[in-house]
Amino acid sequence: MDGTTGTTLDGQNTFDAGNSLLGASANAGLGPCSWAPINGSFVAAFSTEGSGRVTVGFVPSGGSGGGSLPYGFDPAGTITEPPDVIAETLAAGTNVILPGQ
Repeated sequence: MDGTTGTTLDGQNTFDAGNSLLGASANAGLGPCSWAPINGSFVAAFSTEGSGRVTVGFVPSGGSGGGSLPYGFDPAGTITEPPDVIAETLAAGTNVILPGQ
């Protein structure tokens, strides 16, 4: 959520599993979230999920505080962006570069 406007990252202004940080179980004990060293990334701890769990995530490039994750960071990895995020990015006139394999 954009702390200035209150708009969710997907622009829908509705909180759901697609734009929220949720634990894998009920009462997972989400603690404070912190920006991580990689641009656009964050770290969050779930203290009561199992014996504790840490999640690292990335804010979509069009989102508040968003950054970019270079291809070389994890060339074998897969990152999935929801279609509406891609559509909004393209509609805003942002260039999208897809490296070929």
